[in-house]
Amino acid sequence: MSEGNYIIDFLLKKDENVFFETEHNALKVLTIACALGNTNGGTIVLGVNKKGETIGMEEAYFNDVKSQLDKMIFPSLPFTITPLERDGLLVAVIAIWEGADKPYMLDGQIYLQKDSKVEIANSEQLRQIIDLKLKAGKSWERTPVFDSSLEDISENVVTKFRQSFIEDKKISQEETSANIMKRLGFIQMGSITNAGIVIAAKDPVSFFPQARIRVSVFGENDSLQDVKLYESNLIESIEPILNFIYSLYPQKIEIAGAIRYNYETLPKIALREGLLNALVHRTYDDYQSFMRVNVYIDRLEIINSGQLPDGLTIDDLSRRHISHLRNPDIANAFYVLRYIEAAGSGTLRIIDECKKNHCALPEWRQDDNTVTLTFKAELPREKFSKSTITDNIIKGLTHNVDAQKHLYAIYMSIRNNGNIKVANVQELTGKSYISCKRYLQLLKEAGLIEYRGSLKTGGWYTVSQ
Repeated sequence: MSEGNYIIDFLLKKDENVFFETEHNALKVLTIACALGNTNGGTIVLGVNKKGETIGMEEAYFNDVKSQLDKMIFPSLPFTITPLERDGLLVAVIAIWEGADKPYMLDGQIYLQKDSKVEIANSEQLRQIIDLKLKAGKSWERTPVFDSSLEDISENVVTKFRQSFIEDKKISQEETSANIMKRLGFIQMGSITNAGIVIAAKDPVSFFPQARIRVSVFGENDSLQDVKLYESNLIESIEPILNFIYSLYPQKIEIAGAIRYNYETLPKIALREGLLNALVHRTYDDYQSFMRVNVYIDRLEIINSGQLPDGLTIDDLSRRHISHLRNPDIANAFYVLRYIEAAGSGTLRIIDECKKNHCALPEWRQDDNTVTLTFKAELPREKFSKSTITDNIIKGLTHNVDAQKHLYAIYMSIRNNGNIKVANVQELTGKSYISCKRYLQLLKEAGLIEYRGSLKTGGWYTVSQ
């Protein structure tokens, strides 16, 4: 079955918050999109009727709808529009996410979905829209951080969003940072939302320690060789993570006759899509939640806390599917920056890139509370000819040279003595109790030390002791 047939057939069975439109009427499509954004989100299928008959459309109409969705609805509506082929004809699926910046307006009107109909909101329905917005605001993403302000936000990240909005002709060069954050739904009740902090804050881990991303490299016998903790916001962390991991993998060279072909051992686009998918779908609301990348000699694993949404299976990930977004505001931010192209297409790009580079196909696995993506990619054995565990790991924990010295001294003291307590660390470093707790926590998260025993009599040991 083709991708177009699969996804349309899925939507025909679903028939909840799904609108099938065959009439070439862009204004009607925009009206439905506006209404879906003002309620619980939904899907619009263009070029297929409710009976499942393919009518198709012209490419010019598809482009017109896409352009007007970008320009005519205010504030900016989170959506993706995906062209598909069905029965040899062009059709499209528009996924509208429940907006974080309600109410959305089209030509000065506010529309609301009610069952299978769309209507102009009256005063009572407008109140319902506001109630829905408040209800949505209870989600982790849209909960405001009341002690936050624009001063906590990285201007470099805001500049990236500004440039994207300007390219799409949505704002002028003079648009304020506050208005840009509002467009993204990252300001609620005058404060930055949780999602806004994770996406754009200068120091997100000071608000949410679970937002850090850990990359660990293992050598022979799965011995830990290197670890890096990325504590910047998501936008400023993606490229450094990619560059570090990608630097570990050489290109593959194949000779066919007189022609030399270069392939990637680990396709960078596939790795990027895997990271983005994990960031969009992981849980953030629990301090025990996490995202980790484990690099082994024979494989790379991207592990994120959380489960696949109801109705989605591991098998669905290898074909085009409806994306059930756990974090729609984070996904929308990636979409604005063109990091993602269409909801539900990222896993297919991962597979396609692996095929193009003659790599083994990726595998997904779901456990009790994690989803793992595994790439089968070989690392050169010579990278691990010598043990560089402690130095590499500690250097990866912080860029502060003084902090590195303290961490190394603490680690060596624990390795040589064992049963070390916070008071011993204070004596060793001359730092405050809180600072010493922080050092110990970093070493613990890096997998170097562990606490054993009771709170009164126990202490810190290296994991090998």
